[in-house]
Amino acid sequence: VRAIRGYGVSAVALSLPDAPFDDRGAIDAQIEDVARAVGINKALIYRHFAGKEELFALTLVDYRGLSATAAGLALTAATISWTSGSWTQARGSARWPTHRFVRVGFAVVTLGLAAMLLVLVPEVPWAFALVAFGVAGFGMGLAYAPLALIVLRDASPETHGIATSSLSLTDSLGTALG
Repeated sequence: VRAIRGYGVSAVALSLPDAPFDDRGAIDAQIEDVARAVGINKALIYRHFAGKEELFALTLVDYRGLSATAAGLALTAATISWTSGSWTQARGSARWPTHRFVRVGFAVVTLGLAAMLLVLVPEVPWAFALVAFGVAGFGMGLAYAPLALIVLRDASPETHGIATSSLSLTDSLGTALG
């Protein structure tokens, strides 16, 4: 691992050796493999990167040799499509139950994540990341907002505070633990 002083975990991620990807393949590499390869605790990676999208963008830059602009375009596609998914969910919530959006959103996110893993294969064009991130973002837009609605709907009015804080805690734990 190349030492780059003053840049913290971002520099460690940028200088990630190919070993985790070579040993298990790009699709099967786990965050534990990445952390072990650079000699840090995986919690540090999760703490530094608010979501896995930043780590994926850094991987696009370092592993695929893309520019930061190209990786940023993939993140932008996810952001725009997340908004589109949220808009779709909000417009359709009067016609379909909220749990249906969560189920469909989960399936769409899974499809997008699988497609994003394919971007790590050198033969797959990097522009496929725009589509893959877009699909995953749309699924997140469909699935994320209804969770709070479901929790509030199922909780009695006197327990709304406890229910929403529990939802927030599980969201934070999910981010921290991966």
